[in-house]
Amino acid sequence: MVKLSEIKVGKSYTRPELARIWGYSGWQAIARGIVTPSKTNFIILFITKEKQEHLTQYKDDFEDGILTIEGETSHQSDSRILKSEDLNDEIHLFYRERHHSNFIYHGQVFLIFYQINVNQPSIFKFAVDKYVAQAESSLETESNTHGIFDTSFTPDEEGRRKIVLQIRYERSRKNRAKALEIHGTICLACGFDFNEIYGVGYARDYIEVHHTRSITKQGGVTIDPLTDLIPLCSNCHSMAHRMRGIILSLNKLKSLIQKA
Repeated sequence: MVKLSEIKVGKSYTRPELARIWGYSGWQAIARGIVTPSKTNFIILFITKEKQEHLTQYKDDFEDGILTIEGETSHQSDSRILKSEDLNDEIHLFYRERHHSNFIYHGQVFLIFYQINVNQPSIFKFAVDKYVAQAESSLETESNTHGIFDTSFTPDEEGRRKIVLQIRYERSRKNRAKALEIHGTICLACGFDFNEIYGVGYARDYIEVHHTRSITKQGGVTIDPLTDLIPLCSNCHSMAHRMRGIILSLNKLKSLIQKA
């Protein structure tokens, strides 16, 4: 029986060592990149960045606590990963930079993004920190929904040529993660909970993070996640920015909702 309580985050392990700890007769039982031990709620990722030449060269990367991997070509584990939240499965990461070296155990990881493919491996993105995963996931969704640019300027030149200038304002994943850790993932204005309405397996703690002060005017000013960032649902977030140049306060949003 696989018991992850017997291993420590940050320590290195080989597959044979883990096989002995977990009571397998041989390490071949955990030889795949994605292992789902029977009668457990664990999905175990064994990720090697630089693989042996004769193996399938999946594109995997782990940097700054963010793991991006390609799933198996057989797609055997795609569904299990996607249903992990609904099934209360935990995904745990063992990672190494190069083959024939020890794996480092990084603990539980949390799904940020996925792209299911048919004729090529699916893509999955995880974070080792739950709140970073929530923040990164909301950024992915906001980018897909609203676009990544906050403002644009398109001046005309003589003739038919045009120069398009686009300005992108960077948002800190660290700040957003801390704000979600402080405030949670329920809209502070109306109380909407994406998990409750759409199910935790699909919503995965989604919420948008609202800047209570304009980031276009601050120009790199330090943000306090306690006061400058709050979770809002998509509707309340849009209404907070409904009037150009004006950002409604949380109290004003609540007041409008109560009056309506």
